[in-house]
Amino acid sequence: MITPRFPFRLGATSFVYQADLVGNARRLRGQVQDIELVLFDTPAASNLPDAATIAALAGLRDRADLSYTVHLPADVATAGRPDSTALAVQVVRMARPLDPQGYVVHLSPPPQPWEAFAPASPPAHLRAWLDAARGALEQLARAAGGYEPLCLENLDGWPPELLLPLLDALPVSLCLDVGHLWRQGRDPLPYLEDHLPRTRIIHLHGCSADGADHRSLAVRAEEDVRQVLRALKDYREVLTLEVFGLADFNSSMAALRKLWG
Repeated sequence: MITPRFPFRLGATSFVYQADLVGNARRLRGQVQDIELVLFDTPAASNLPDAATIAALAGLRDRADLSYTVHLPADVATAGRPDSTALAVQVVRMARPLDPQGYVVHLSPPPQPWEAFAPASPPAHLRAWLDAARGALEQLARAAGGYEPLCLENLDGWPPELLLPLLDALPVSLCLDVGHLWRQGRDPLPYLEDHLPRTRIIHLHGCSADGADHRSLAVRAEEDVRQVLRALKDYREVLTLEVFGLADFNSSMAALRKLWG
């Protein structure tokens, strides 16, 4: 059961159990308060929910202290692939009956070089990327009923500072992925201190010595995890244990309970 010591809404992904979206939500309710619906849509497979699935998820939400975050199925295009933005808009509209806590948005990778980047005066190639991102986010905001539910996630392939001009220019929110910062060798504490008021979702997970990502918190040094948790003593939004599999979920839960407080 959920321990009331956590001020935040504790979440898990929809890939903890070998089941579909509804099956995971059924088995996870009572263990967590939020389910991250991790969606995908490829030529080989798709798990985009139909109307019956949305209705079933809404029913579970209404019968329990349960909410959802929605991880959009593809990078939102900033150049050259408007079809991915159209798919994201479709998913946002599809998921709105769930009243999600937020939509996790990946932007397609910015062009290099990044070394010349300065938030106040980005070079032309990054200005073009930022302008395209603003256009895509405007489309998503119309579908979501506002910018605030859109949560831009820092990815481990490029510097998180590249999101700052968008956070300054638009009332979007942040999905702060602590695991990605760790994987980049960055200290997450300054980012939490500077951006927690804009953060609707935090992703917490470990990464192993061989570089494998989204592993159990148990593979991370306990003091690293403890310092992050100390910074979240007044956080009231969603913290998702972003791991995929029951073993990693259970050991992450055990680490969280051990290190909290």
